[in-house]
Amino acid sequence: MRGFLSAIVLAVMLPLVALAQDEATNVFDVEAFQSLVDRAEDVVERQQASTEALEELRSQLSSFRSAALNQKSVSAQKVRPINERLRALGPAPAEGETEPSDVAALRKELNAQIEHTRGPVLAAEDDYQQADGLIKSIDGIIRERNRRALLMREPTPLNPARWWSASGEVVQFFKNVQGEMVANWSNENRSSSRLNNLPAAAILFALALLLLVRARKWVRTMQEAFSSGARNRTAF
Repeated sequence: MRGFLSAIVLAVMLPLVALAQDEATNVFDVEAFQSLVDRAEDVVERQQASTEALEELRSQLSSFRSAALNQKSVSAQKVRPINERLRALGPAPAEGETEPSDVAALRKELNAQIEHTRGPVLAAEDDYQQADGLIKSIDGIIRERNRRALLMREPTPLNPARWWSASGEVVQFFKNVQGEMVANWSNENRSSSRLNNLPAAAILFALALLLLVRARKWVRTMQEAFSSGARNRTAF
């Protein structure tokens, strides 16, 4: 019997414990959010932070925005059953009319509960709007920076003032290529590897040369053979 009662108690208490844990997990940290909002407003006003810092700030605001939306949903779920109880009482009496005292007392209590529970809903909505507005401002700054980067024009190569430096870069490029070729050619390991691969390379080169010279004639001969075969089958 005692085991049966313990099972009933556990069955009743476990959902309540889970609900309490869920509410504790979804608590909205108002102080941390307000500190983040103050910092984000300062960053948006100055517009001096790097794009990486803006993206990190946007990520933090997005997390708080999701938490505020969740908080609003949780608070709205608490208001819903109170509204249903209030609707079950029927419409409030018109001016000059009365209703039973116990019904009037219950209606007054339910209205007070709604007003008390509606406060967190409005606060969560305000937090959501704050975070969403700052995110949109940060997105606007990042888009403007990207637009400026796309429209930024590099110096034109037709400007004679840049020809001298460009010619120096070209000469340096060919010097680097020459240095790499000389280093590779003088490398003993690579030199022996080239010698080992020389017969295969010569055969492949000969095949490539043969295909380059004779491939066109072979293709034409095959086309003529196919055409002749097709004509013979048609005549038959």
